[in-house]
Amino acid sequence: MEQRMQDSEHLLRETQALCTDSEQIGASTLETMGRQREQIERSSNLIQQSLENTEQARRIMKEMASRALRNKL
Repeated sequence: MEQRMQDSEHLLRETQALCTDSEQIGASTLETMGRQREQIERSSNLIQQSLENTEQARRIMKEMASRALRNKL
C-alpha cells in the first residue's frame, strides 16, 4: 500500500512537471507566433507599397510613351 502511494506521488510530480514544461513551451510558441505575425504584416505592407509603386511607375511610363509619340507627330 505504501509503495502505491509513493508511486502515485511520483507520477503526480512527473505529471505536474510535464504540465509546467508544456505551459512554458506553449507560452514560448505563442510569443514566437506573435513575432511571426508582425513580420508577415510588415511584409504584406511592403508588398502593398511595392504594388502601388509599380502601378505608379506604369502610369508614368505610359504617359511618357504617349508624350514621346505626340512629340514625334
